[in-house]
Amino acid sequence: MKFSSPASLRWTRSFSRAPRVSTARGLPGSSPSVFSSRGLASPVRSRLPPEPQASLPARATQPPAPSVVSRSLSRSLSLQHRRASPSSPSPRSSALVSCFFSSVSSVRVTSAAACGGSDVASSSPHGSSVTTSSAIEQAPLRDPLVNPSFTAQKIPKDYVKKTLIPHLENQIAVVAKALNELELANLAAAYSKLPPALRHPELCRELAEKVKFRMNGFGAQEIVLALHPLFSLVGDSDKELWRLFAERIEKEFILRELSVLNLVSVLRVFEKLEGAFGDEFAAFVATLQDLLKAGISQFDAIELHDTLVALSMNHRETKRDLQLVRFALAEMDKKVHALSLLNQLSLLQALVRLKIEHRELTDLVASQLQDGRKIRNMPPKFVAQTVWVFAKLGRLADVACTVGPLMEHHIKRFSVVDFARLAQALPA
Repeated sequence: MKFSSPASLRWTRSFSRAPRVSTARGLPGSSPSVFSSRGLASPVRSRLPPEPQASLPARATQPPAPSVVSRSLSRSLSLQHRRASPSSPSPRSSALVSCFFSSVSSVRVTSAAACGGSDVASSSPHGSSVTTSSAIEQAPLRDPLVNPSFTAQKIPKDYVKKTLIPHLENQIAVVAKALNELELANLAAAYSKLPPALRHPELCRELAEKVKFRMNGFGAQEIVLALHPLFSLVGDSDKELWRLFAERIEKEFILRELSVLNLVSVLRVFEKLEGAFGDEFAAFVATLQDLLKAGISQFDAIELHDTLVALSMNHRETKRDLQLVRFALAEMDKKVHALSLLNQLSLLQALVRLKIEHRELTDLVASQLQDGRKIRNMPPKFVAQTVWVFAKLGRLADVACTVGPLMEHHIKRFSVVDFARLAQALPA
């Protein structure tokens, strides 16, 4: 005779016992449910299928094919129902099974619509009335060239006085101590663009103190950005600031990162400081000039031409940059024959703006202008420019024989600017 433990007897009794059938609560006279206590963990509480999704296309609302999980659940439900009642399934059990699959289908369709509704709508062969668009497409176009109906809000007339200046002053007085080197350089550049009457000397000195405190972190980019704005703000009143800048620029890794144009920017500032500090920065300026000579010697004729033209465009500010002009002209004399007649004429105009008379270049341009074949198709703009340049040099008679007929030919094609140049050049 075999004995078994109470636990084994309890498990044997539980498995030999017929499965208990739970009745549906809340509905009087309801038939036993197929969901037993050992079936699903939680009974299905929803008796009705969810409402169909009105915003989804017809194809998306159809229940998809049952997955592996759905088939396994259906098999377990049918097995439990067969154990509970060997007779034919009741109508209520069939309704619950269909309710379960409808809920699963609605969940799958809703998740598909939430993840990729546009893909579902586009895959329908019959089309759909649902149109999806991204947030960028729904946002109004703010480019006046693309959307002419869009009108940007105009800047108020008191923007500089009530918004820009208080903001910059607050940045210098309060926030500047937490800014890095690049932000300090940009702040100095922004404040230097204000007219001198709107600047506060105390704030200029405060900004210079912040720059001196952060000098050990300044790189080549920050130095080039901050040098000229600070010269506009404090000038030669702060000798310590420029001494710290010179010591920082003399570092080998800083000099290695400076390009030729960066050296031009640095030299323009320190050459203007020589009158105030004497020989304080003479050795430093000489070092920069040697580097500039080596860099300019590698420029071609067009680059030298563009450098001189850029200096002449701001001739009121660059009239004291004679050393830089001298270096550029010395290299330009070697490569001037590589320029076209148009570039030679614009270079001669740039030198006239700088009040420099270059006789060799003037003779070269005049000899080419005396050839009627070269200037036969010269546009009216350059005809007026030629007359203005040679009139300023006092050599209008050298080109009058060829340029005069062109001027009479283009008299109806001159613009207002051309007439202004002719009025300045021609005698009354």
